[in-house]
Amino acid sequence: STELFDDLMQGVIDVAIVGAVKPMEEFDRTVIHRSKPFLFIPKESPLAVKETITMAHFKNLDIVFPVIDNNFSFELIHEPFLDAGAKAHWSAEGVYAAMYFAASRRMGMIAWGFEEIISDSLVLREISDCKAMMEVVVLRNKDDERRAVRTFWATAQKVKNVT
Repeated sequence: STELFDDLMQGVIDVAIVGAVKPMEEFDRTVIHRSKPFLFIPKESPLAVKETITMAHFKNLDIVFPVIDNNFSFELIHEPFLDAGAKAHWSAEGVYAAMYFAASRRMGMIAWGFEEIISDSLVLREISDCKAMMEVVVLRNKDDERRAVRTFWATAQKVKNVT
């Protein structure tokens, strides 16, 4: 995301599609996707038999988190689980490494739904009262009125209104 911001500011790229970022004066920003996370948990865990779990289940639960160097994303995605008492195990190598770490160490992981296709030893469970949120946003330089950018921005606005 940092590289995309720099490229966008310097005019190397016209738009950027990134994970959650706070609104900034220099960019127009629109959220095109928003979703709540799931818990990815080992099949042998007592939580695996529950169809839905709650944030209270996270007290003292070992959870692998991919490192996020964006404070806004961190607060939006990870902080609710830490506030609920999850015991964090950090993975600096990204979401796929975190998933393999969780599977090999038989720990939980916060997931967004796609992970189930990769591991058959972990299961996804809905978190009924979760306040965490994943966002995907489109950014463009403020008031960039070039035709191609306007066209893309109009499409992003339509996507925003569908989700």
